[in-house]
Order: sequence, then structure tokens, then C-alpha cells
Amino acid sequence: MAVSVLARFIADEWFKIMMILCFLLLVAALTFELQFDNLTVMLLSLAGTLWGIGEMACRPYREIVTQDVILPGYAKMSGRPRRLNMAGFCLFTLALLVAGAGAYRLWLILPLLLVG
Repeated sequence: MAVSVLARFIADEWFKIMMILCFLLLVAALTFELQFDNLTVMLLSLAGTLWGIGEMACRPYREIVTQDVILPGYAKMSGRPRRLNMAGFCLFTLALLVAGAGAYRLWLILPLLLVG
């Protein structure tokens, strides 16, 4: 039972977990000298952070009252359905641009890493 609860939590909140881990990696890349190129790590972790914030923007908490189909009366439905909005779209676009810059940076330094 506990495994299914944990699996359901991860399935429902994956974007928050990703955003927190990418933010911690971004802070580490800004603070410490890593063994890999710091700028590439910063760009890719910033892209992950922006993507996670964009997912959070697209999943606001909603609650509706509806007619119950089984029993007479009303039922309350609540949850976080995903709906793309303008803020989420802008954050996703920015995340893709930053991820593209990080991938381009990685493509530039990859020959240097393979040679030496």
C-alpha cells in the first residue's frame, strides 16, 4: 500500500520534484566550481526549473460542485487538471530556448571533453 501511495505522489507531483532538484543544481553551479562546465550546467538546470514552474502555472487547484450521478444530491470534485495558459506557455517557451542554448553550449565543448 505504501508503495502505491509513493508512486501516486511522484506521478502527481513530478514537476515540483523536478523543479526543486533543478533549482538546487542551479544554486550549486552558481556557488561552487564543478568538475563540468558551470555555464552548461546552469543553462540546463535553469531550463528544468523554468519547465517545472511552467507546469505549476498550468495546474492550479480547482474545485467544482456538480450533480451526483449515482445518489441524489451534489458532489464536490477537486484536483489539479492541466490546462495550458499564457503564463505556462511563456515559461515553456523560455525553458526551451534556454535548453537549446545549453545544448548548443554542450555541443561546442563536447570535442574538448572527448580529446582531453
